[in-house]
Amino acid sequence: MRVQIDNCLRTYALYVAENQSEISRSVYGDGKQINKMKAKDGNQMTDFYLRKELSKIDKRFDSVYKAASGYIHYSEKAFYASVSVKEPNILDINVGHPIREELDSVLQECAEAFIYFVKFQYKLTIPVVESKKRIDAQ
Repeated sequence: MRVQIDNCLRTYALYVAENQSEISRSVYGDGKQINKMKAKDGNQMTDFYLRKELSKIDKRFDSVYKAASGYIHYSEKAFYASVSVKEPNILDINVGHPIREELDSVLQECAEAFIYFVKFQYKLTIPVVESKKRIDAQ
């Protein structure tokens, strides 16, 4: 989920970048990091800036970003999601399969959110596709 949110951030960065070719180079690993670049309005294109701007397009974006980020880098949220108490003083740590049944609803919600943000990224990409069609038609 967090990777898909990052895809949306990077796609949006293409629209607002002061220098769009810098973004392209960055995406392909040949340039500097996007958070070191500026948007047309002069702001650094940090994740904070990009997610706040995307939240103007979709109010859910910021809260999903924050929730998904909580599972990155062995955070407390990720730790407690992978641990359950089976008996007093005994922890069951879930690494790999099988996934505990009580997590099914959480996984379903995550899958639905992932699909939603794949469609969101697609909506961000439509203007580029339409622009290319117009250019190709000329």
